[in-house]
Amino acid sequence: MPQLITTAIGSSRLPLGLPGLTDPRHWEAFMETGDLDMASFPWPSPLLGFPSPTVRLILRSRGQKRELRPGSGCLTVGRDPHNDFVIPGTEVSRIEHIRCDIRDGWVLLWDRSTNGSYVLDDSGQETFLHRERMPLSGSGRISLGCPLEQASQVIHYRVEG
Repeated sequence: MPQLITTAIGSSRLPLGLPGLTDPRHWEAFMETGDLDMASFPWPSPLLGFPSPTVRLILRSRGQKRELRPGSGCLTVGRDPHNDFVIPGTEVSRIEHIRCDIRDGWVLLWDRSTNGSYVLDDSGQETFLHRERMPLSGSGRISLGCPLEQASQVIHYRVEG
């Protein structure tokens, strides 16, 4: 069976709303290697659900709506009009603040910005990303460059399928 190997801290950042992954009882192995603690999980995991060939991502904000489906490439979000989804604001990176794509049946959000991104899932868990990737599931909100409570514009996301 394939495995997902991550740092112990990174395990807490895996799909939002899945606190079971941070519980060592679900870990196949845990190694302390000085500055870097590693954890491995069976993958795919029943805790995460399983990838779906029909998964899709829907983004909405202030009258804009974009949908990402398998095989349709990626979706970029940033301040510049050349992005697929345009969000104004000085805290938003001009080109590709975030990039969303679908790989192997999972929706992935990749922060490529200077200021980072905040993701709040429907369970209320908020995650800060800075030049990192994370899988998205369910629904929630994304803020670019500042915490959600300070954001002038928020992106609503929903993963279906």
